[in-house]
Amino acid sequence: MKPFQVSGFAVAVVVLGWASCAQGSCGTHGRGGGGGGGAGMVVGTSGTGGPESSGGNIRRGSIQWGCPGSLRERLGLKADSSKDTTEEHGHKHHYLIYFCTKQTGENAGMVARDLRGGKRTSKATIFESSRVVGAFIGNGFHEFYKVIARKETADLAKKYGVTQDNTLVLCAANGEMVTCLAGPQCNPANVLKLLKQWPQIHKAWQEASVTK
Repeated sequence: MKPFQVSGFAVAVVVLGWASCAQGSCGTHGRGGGGGGGAGMVVGTSGTGGPESSGGNIRRGSIQWGCPGSLRERLGLKADSSKDTTEEHGHKHHYLIYFCTKQTGENAGMVARDLRGGKRTSKATIFESSRVVGAFIGNGFHEFYKVIARKETADLAKKYGVTQDNTLVLCAANGEMVTCLAGPQCNPANVLKLLKQWPQIHKAWQEASVTK
């Protein structure tokens, strides 16, 4: 899997010297920080604003993605500053970010009835698997943010050291990266394996954070 191309993040990696996820993994303790006020998303809403499933394989609707702007608010990044405002916000739940090119993730997480003309214009991703989506929900992930590779979103990729298409970043409530899967490593089998171990991974991360 090649890194992002000219229109995405790879150019900025060269110019800004971003950290690399060269082996399909961003490492386990990333950068990030802060809470924020922007809402993320829910999965498969039934008109009540809540998720339809608490786990398993059930998903009746498309994923409603939080946008980069909402993610910046979630992180507490002010529009006129690069500073994190971690002390101003108190989000309590972990969440995920999916970094991708438009060619990879434009339709990510959409069910057939919501696709224009019923046709998918981008590749299938982990978010087309009801097992994967159900496992996310079952592990308490109810905010999903999608960041498509553009110059305008390069700051978010830099923040988490993302350089590859199809990168999943799992974040703690404070915005710090707990772990990630990048490029070809971000596939349904690996994601399900990771989520099976998520309680232990998250606990280990919390204990390591306390000792920092």
